[in-house]
Amino acid sequence: MAAISTSKNEDVRLRTNAIWAMSEIAMLLRQQSGLSDADILRECGFLLEAAADGEENSKVRRMCIKALGDLGVGQGIPIITSILGDESNVDNPDLARSAAISLAILAPDQALGPVSNLLAKTSDPAVFGSAAYALGALRKPEAVAILARNRMRLGDNLSVDNAIEASASVVFDLLENPGRPNVGDAIDATRSMWRQEYKERYTPALLNILENETLELALRQRALTRLVEDAGQLDLPERKRRAALILAQVGEEEVFGEQISQLRAMQNATPLPVVKAQAGEE
Repeated sequence: MAAISTSKNEDVRLRTNAIWAMSEIAMLLRQQSGLSDADILRECGFLLEAAADGEENSKVRRMCIKALGDLGVGQGIPIITSILGDESNVDNPDLARSAAISLAILAPDQALGPVSNLLAKTSDPAVFGSAAYALGALRKPEAVAILARNRMRLGDNLSVDNAIEASASVVFDLLENPGRPNVGDAIDATRSMWRQEYKERYTPALLNILENETLELALRQRALTRLVEDAGQLDLPERKRRAALILAQVGEEEVFGEQISQLRAMQNATPLPVVKAQAGEE
């Protein structure tokens, strides 16, 4: 398989399949017998060479980059970092996707900058999705901030929503300790947290931020905006109850005038009248 993997004369699909098979065998051996990086490189040393080779087929390079991450080969970190640092690769799904994910696996402390840059600059939806996934895997406050700021950049928020949900514990930690950096971004990140169990945890945290007058006004304003947004999605009886609860917390602070008006409108809303069908109408 090594001969097939390294031969540029072989069919690309055959080569990528051979690389995949070799990496799977190497991972199995590592799990069962503690195969070291040195052992892996002795058997699969071409992975580093092919990953770094700008003349190599991009699909072969992609598979090699993925294998370096899957196998935990730390020697691949400089190569992968260089690939992500090359601006010509930001819209190259073959290289950028595997590089973002592999760097997050191999060097989570070094991945934030390169992967954040990729998320912010790519115009390729597939690359954007992989960069979001990689940032979610880091589970860092700074990564949550980058995800929240870029949520709708390409008009497809699903990748970011999934990544933020993967970092839910980080979001909750920020919301429940609001004196730390990136809390505002954590507030915005709750737009990605659709599950009811998440809402039941972050809603009290947002109410506490709103009530805490020692915090910056802008932070409290962001918390109130999110609370109003969520209240507007509830059915009428629950919406009225939620509006009353938020109004009790916010009081009569003039700076919140617009949101207070929205909440009072929710609180005073009445059900739409039922229109009966006229005779002869279906």
